[in-house]
This record gives sequence, structure tokens and C-alpha cells, in this order.
Amino acid sequence: MGQKPPTFLLVALLVTTSEGEVLFHLVNRYGTTVSAPGSEVLVLYKGGTVCDTNDHFDDNSAHAICRLMGYEKSNSWSSGFKRSMQNSYPITLDNVACGSSGLWSSCSYDFGVSDCSHYNDVYLNCKRYCEATYYFDQGQGCRQCSEGTYSSGGTTSSCSNCPTGKTVAAGSGTSQSDCTWVPCLAAHYLDQIQGCRQCSEGTYSSGGTSSSCSNCPTGKTVAAGSGTSESDCTWIPCTGGHFLNTQTGCQDCPEHHFSLGGILTSCVSCPEGRGALPGTAAIEEQCIIPLGLESLVKSNAE
Repeated sequence: MGQKPPTFLLVALLVTTSEGEVLFHLVNRYGTTVSAPGSEVLVLYKGGTVCDTNDHFDDNSAHAICRLMGYEKSNSWSSGFKRSMQNSYPITLDNVACGSSGLWSSCSYDFGVSDCSHYNDVYLNCKRYCEATYYFDQGQGCRQCSEGTYSSGGTTSSCSNCPTGKTVAAGSGTSQSDCTWVPCLAAHYLDQIQGCRQCSEGTYSSGGTSSSCSNCPTGKTVAAGSGTSESDCTWIPCTGGHFLNTQTGCQDCPEHHFSLGGILTSCVSCPEGRGALPGTAAIEEQCIIPLGLESLVKSNAE
């Protein structure tokens, strides 16, 4: 039989760690630190091995250590004297026992050993990092990105925010290209370069993803950023000598009538004996054509 690996006798001490402090790393047969190699490799704690005695170490312990190193969880684990290089390390952690949450904060352990040998060293196979749309939380493992954020996965400790004006559903964003414009408010349209833009004067929009605003009907308008539907468009105030027909818009005042315009819906008759051509008199004083001479004035005007 080969020589039994030496047993290291250190002072047993129960210690705690702040959540998220990375204490472990994985090494291959050459003692080189590796990152999720896809097979079980030796796990080290502060430069020494982790010992499995008294059957304290279990799947929960393996998950907790893998997560603390930045992996999603443990794929598998085992213990034993598998590599001669184990003899080059002290044994620094023993009696690791973790709760069902599989989080390091739920674990108890002894720093140093009194009854362990390298025949009980722990080997781990950790699952690679987080999938896309997740970020790595040192305390809770892989966590889904919230609404408006994205992640390509891996070991990133947070999700990235979508550009201003864009969003993505929770757990759906893998890259910035997954972010889409937030639907616009009413009275706005969506510009694919600049995002939501206000409708200009005389136009309206119900918002959403509409790429343009609609024009008010001829003769009607609405203030910039105020039109949400065609019903918000109102008739443009009429000029002097005209009245507002609420069905067709501004119309000339009839012959011998005057009006200030605006939103007046009728014209006023000129004083007796005086007249005006259609659509020419805004006030009474402009009723200056003697009755009977309308055709002559009109002919001269032409």
C-alpha cells in the first residue's frame, strides 16, 4: 500500500464571512486555477483543501460554494485522494454544513481540522455561470433581469439598463438590441432614431407605436402636443367678413352683411341703405356701398 497522506492538525475555529466575499477557487491536477472546466476538480479554501468528514458535506454545501465563486450551482461533487498534488496543500476547512437554500450564508464550518486527511478532500464540478437574461448575485446565485434591463449572462453582477425611452420585458433581454421603444403617449409619434416626439400644430396621434401624426381636416387645427384624435381638431377662427359654418368651416358673409370673424356662426346685416360685397365687411363701418351700386363697385374691384 502507498504511504498515507499526512494529516494536518490545526486549531479548529468557527468563522463567519460577509455575504459575497469570495473565499474559494478551483484548481486542476497541476494546481492551476481553472474556471468551470466541466469535470470535478479540487476546491481550495484560502489556499488549502476542503475536507469532508462525518458526512457533513452534501449537495447543499456544494451548491453554496459553487455559487460563492460565481457559478449557478454544483453539477456534482465527490471526495477522496485523487491527485498527489493534494499533499502540497494544508487542509483549511472542515465540517461544512449548509441549509437547503444552498446559500453560503446558511453554512456552518470549522476553519482548520483535527480529524481529517487528504483522503477526504472535496472535488467540485460547478455549472457555468448564469444564462442570458440573468445576472449573478453573490448571495442568491443567478437572478432574472428586471423589466427594462438585459444581460448576456456569465458572471456579470448586474443587468444593463435599456437606453432611455426603450424597455424589454423582465427576463427577456439578452442584449441591447432586444430593447424596444416604450409606446408613446397620445399626441406623440414614434421616431425610430429619437424615440417619442410631440405632434406638431395641426396634427394628432393616439400614441403607441404610430410612426407619424395625422393631419387635421382642412380648415381645422389643434395646438402642438394636444391632439390625441380627430375630435380634438377645431375650426380655425375665421377672418373678418366671414362666419363659421360648423359643418364646412369659414364662409363669406352674404352680400350686405358684416362679421368680425373668429368663431361667430352668423353675420350681421349692414345698416339700412348701405351695403357690402360678400366677405368684405368685418365691421359696420365697412358697409360703405350705397344700395343699388353693388354691381358697379364689384365691376371696378375686378
